[in-house]
Amino acid sequence: MTPTSPPSYRRRSPWQYSLCEETIDKRLQRGRTALRQLGSLAPATAAGPEDPRLGAVLRALYLLFNEGYHGSHRSMPTRVVLCEEAMRLCALMTEESDGAAPQAHALMAMMCFHFARVAGRIDAHGVYLPLAQQDRAVWDRALIERGLSHMGRSARGPELSALHLEAAIACQHCLAPSLSATDRDAILVLYNLLYERNASPVIALNRALVRAFAGDPLRALDEAVELEQEAVLARYPFYWAACGEIHALADHRDEARCCYQKAATLARSPAEEVAFQRRAAAQQIN
Repeated sequence: MTPTSPPSYRRRSPWQYSLCEETIDKRLQRGRTALRQLGSLAPATAAGPEDPRLGAVLRALYLLFNEGYHGSHRSMPTRVVLCEEAMRLCALMTEESDGAAPQAHALMAMMCFHFARVAGRIDAHGVYLPLAQQDRAVWDRALIERGLSHMGRSARGPELSALHLEAAIACQHCLAPSLSATDRDAILVLYNLLYERNASPVIALNRALVRAFAGDPLRALDEAVELEQEAVLARYPFYWAACGEIHALADHRDEARCCYQKAATLARSPAEEVAFQRRAAAQQIN
């Protein structure tokens, strides 16, 4: 497949379409036209690992993919067109050049691993499903294989970047045959390394959640409670959802229900709100 051909992994459901998707496509096309008209930008694949242009390009593609995959659009839980565009542009960097930067391959691997799971993230009603309820049979195995190929190609050079670690975490989830068989200890090691490189509250929160799944929910809860003071998490629904998950793993069902209800009040879309309400209701003691 050439980078400019239609992606073979394009599988859309009715809930993924919207009139605003046409608007997004038009804006992307205008952006590509403007770049072509400039005509003087050096290709990112020619940039060295310390070239700030490379980091800027990778960051832009990372954010574009993340907005599509974890975005806040009220009517489209996953904006496939944004994910696909980020992957198409990253493919231009990794599949048209033998000398592509390892970080670019790491980013492509991460996007492949996440996007391979997109068909299992939403139920028939357009509501997010937690990982434990996702049907792994619908995950795109070909795309996972593509991600593994890029992981291998990212292993050149001495640097272990944050992108390498994020790709490795996503890889662990994709390769696990079930939730219970997921190597949480390995993922926790990866999160510790990631936190050393980027000590952000969101990474700390994800690390706490993994620690809870790895068998230490009380320590994870202490870490999560400390993060409540972080301004960036004040109105972040996934902070409260993560706290709910940790409380549930610690068998604190009333606390878990309250956290999920708080997450539902802060939800950015109906897909998030209903998902959090379902998890709150699941904590009812019969």
